[in-house]
Amino acid sequence: MLKLIAGIGKPTSGTVRVDRRVSALIELGAGFHPEISGRENVYINGLMLGLSRREIADRFAEIVRFAELEEFIDAPVKTYSSGMYMRLGFAVAINVDPDVLAGGRGARCRRRIIHAQVPRHSSRNSGVAAAPSCW
Repeated sequence: MLKLIAGIGKPTSGTVRVDRRVSALIELGAGFHPEISGRENVYINGLMLGLSRREIADRFAEIVRFAELEEFIDAPVKTYSSGMYMRLGFAVAINVDPDVLAGGRGARCRRRIIHAQVPRHSSRNSGVAAAPSCW
């Protein structure tokens, strides 16, 4: 169900209508292309998540800083370790200011990371609702 709400999957029948900005911790880095740089992937992924180019540019430094990839952001993501890849996907996902932050069973530890780190790294204070299965 979370994949349907997040727009990652398609329903086999019926429709799913979402009127809010949704970010998912289900498929972090979904849509990253291995041959292009982390910088280019941030822009592409941000656009896929509903941000404008201007919004991405305004948040870019914060995304890279949060992911701790300053030295590697211009390298192709195929050269990233799995941890670097996940940190970049996570940093983009939480910086879209979602109305709904969707996460599955594996999101419990991610939820702790959000609560522990986002206030230190984010100057924005937006309300986020998480889908019940991540609690």
